Amino acid sequence: MRLIDDLIELACLRARPLAEYRHPAWQLLCALLILSVINSASAENFTGPLPARLGFFAVFALLESVLVTAVLTLWLRLSGWRERDSLWPLVVLSSGVQALEPLTSWLGEAAGQTLSGLLAVYSILVLVLGVARATGMPAWRVAAGVVMFLPLGAVLLAVMLGAAADMGWVMLPAAP
Repeated sequence: MRLIDDLIELACLRARPLAEYRHPAWQLLCALLILSVINSASAENFTGPLPARLGFFAVFALLESVLVTAVLTLWLRLSGWRERDSLWPLVVLSSGVQALEPLTSWLGEAAGQTLSGLLAVYSILVLVLGVARATGMPAWRVAAGVVMFLPLGAVLLAVMLGAAADMGWVMLPAAP
């Protein structure tokens, strides 16, 4: 399947021109759903029922990928990028590195947290270099767009976690 090949190539930091990342929307949605299932399986603080857990992570993954795509597209267009192809397939494929996150639980707590942090950094690196190479834009400009997304991503996470906490699906730590 070409989608899996593209995911592996991106994880190896090899990207092609953006026009070559044409995948049916259903395949990209399935990839996000699989990633959501993997992420929900490792969510220790999520106490809600299984359908709520899966729904929460699926909605979060979809919203996050759409928002990253929108912010990067707007930022790159303001920077002179004029291609018509969507960044969404590349953003979804770049998030595939996160599927390795549950493997960190096999390690001790300190090593697992360290590896988890390294995977997060590597995931951002895959996104930045993949988008930069696929669009021909400088990597620093793409990185600036990703940094601009971070506050929006934090707000999305806070709103989603707040809603889940209000429904009793997740136990958030008490404020000091």
